[in-house]
Amino acid sequence: MNKRLLFLAVMLVVIMMMAASPALAGKTAPAPTVTITAPANETTVSGTAVTISADCASGGTGYTVTGVTYNIDSGANVAMSGPDGSASGTWTASWNSTTVTDGKHTITVTATNSAGKTTAQTISVTVSNPHANLLWSDYPTNCLSCHRAKFDEMYQAVHYQWSGNAPDMLNQPTVKQGKYMNAVNSYCINILGNWQICGKCHAGRGAEPVATTSPTDTQLKNIDCLMCHNEAYALDRDRLSDGSMGPKTTDTATLNSYVRNIHKPTKTNCLKCHAFAGGGDSVKRGDITWAHRNTGDSVFDVHMSTGRGKLTCQACHKFVNHKVTGKGSDLRATDYAAEVKCSNSTCHSTKESSTGHTTAAVNKHIARVACQTCHIPIYAKDASDSTANEATEIHRSWKEPSVSTAAPYHPPSTKANNLIPKYKFWDRKSYCGLIYDVLTMDATSMAFPTSYPNGAVNGPLGTKLYAFKYKTAEQPMRDANKVLIALDTKYYMLTTPDAVEATKRGLVNMGYSSTDAFSWVKTDTYQMLNHEVPTKDKVLACGTCHENTTQMKLVGELGYHLKNTKSTICTQCHRDKNWKGYVSGHSRHVDTQKYDCSWCHTFQRPEKGGTLPP
Repeated sequence: MNKRLLFLAVMLVVIMMMAASPALAGKTAPAPTVTITAPANETTVSGTAVTISADCASGGTGYTVTGVTYNIDSGANVAMSGPDGSASGTWTASWNSTTVTDGKHTITVTATNSAGKTTAQTISVTVSNPHANLLWSDYPTNCLSCHRAKFDEMYQAVHYQWSGNAPDMLNQPTVKQGKYMNAVNSYCINILGNWQICGKCHAGRGAEPVATTSPTDTQLKNIDCLMCHNEAYALDRDRLSDGSMGPKTTDTATLNSYVRNIHKPTKTNCLKCHAFAGGGDSVKRGDITWAHRNTGDSVFDVHMSTGRGKLTCQACHKFVNHKVTGKGSDLRATDYAAEVKCSNSTCHSTKESSTGHTTAAVNKHIARVACQTCHIPIYAKDASDSTANEATEIHRSWKEPSVSTAAPYHPPSTKANNLIPKYKFWDRKSYCGLIYDVLTMDATSMAFPTSYPNGAVNGPLGTKLYAFKYKTAEQPMRDANKVLIALDTKYYMLTTPDAVEATKRGLVNMGYSSTDAFSWVKTDTYQMLNHEVPTKDKVLACGTCHENTTQMKLVGELGYHLKNTKSTICTQCHRDKNWKGYVSGHSRHVDTQKYDCSWCHTFQRPEKGGTLPP
């Protein structure tokens, strides 16, 4: 009896082990999978910090990836960083390509799983390090000697000139416009008199840009190539005591490393300026933050997160001859005319067609509602893996005393997180204020606008409903001619935060008398939102907009009110009736009976092909 029980016990243990281990059950343990995502196969690499990245998976349920390594030309294996012990993930490493000769080389990434199985993938790259022996003392002369054509391109680009042609502006579209010349905003008003601080984000080496089609070598050498083409340099760069822009370090080896390690612009290069516009992280844009540099939070931003889209800035903002595509509604100058489209040959290729979405009701909105409107329900979010507060500024008062205790002094401001956008129809043209413009108060907001999108519900096809950041400011206006005063922000920020004295100095900078009377007025601005798109489960639902006024007020603010009383509208065709609901009423009149919107509203939708009223 005891032997029989012992036999049964042993068999039970064996069965349990077989269930737990596919290998014991007679099944072959699966091999892991490896996909090298960077660098691309047959690409050219250079520098001391080439990123090697690979997506790896265990190969089957119940297994994990225990380690990932890389080697160069079948040499020694080097461990990569990643989620060892996970079923899948991304592993990365940084490789110094200057340790090998220029020419063809192989990179092999090998993954090992908990069953002891391995899988390897190999790619070929061409190493080219023409900068390996450059010296900091020759910068930027050596750059210019080889890349003069690129210097000429960059010199004329908006990133350097900070101004350019403004065909999309309704206000003086034939005049060159931009932050360096004449633009005003509801933040620091204008940079007049404050190149020392505002110019820190200029892609130059300290001098102000000069608008000319025939720049001298001295003018070309003011271009700071490394600001965009070396991450470490961009983080080290600051205004120096002699007024120039350059690295704070004086270590020769470090300085030489900057000119020897050149790469395409990274998110770090871009965000060093764009995330901190307005005086701090996320202050100005509300949808561009320092967290975008390396966040893995896909709900924060599905496109730029390392866990999902992994997109760089240039994935959308393509550069052509150093001119960048894409700009917000409040940016005056157009650098490269092409528009950044959510739906193109490589991304979301069908989503802007009338059948691109699986829901018919959504497809009906495509012609008149921008992607951002539904896909950015809130902005100024905090990334879950960042300790920073990504609140954005919604009001700034230059009139009130500064709360700063040391320079640089800043005016008091109100910031907030998780904001619902303001919605406006936009035809891709904008009104943006210029210095010396006579201010006109908006009757609805009771503020003087510095930028607002042009468009209305009855606009032509191409006009769409967009999502915007809205913010206000308290700023000085010269009483005699009602123009905004570009108060001297350099004096305010670096000397004394005295708004009255800074305003008087601003009057002088503008050519007026310091004794001219002025008043404090409210200004406002709209800024297009494009970033911080969350995962698709966060998209706005139909009822969020059509049966609710928390997200947006279609009737009260956006023009969807009835053109007359309900009874008058109904009796155009039949007696006065009450709908069983919004969806039912619209489906019957628009989808079934094919009536145009103008039967009930003050606008038409000719693209729908509906019957117009007599």
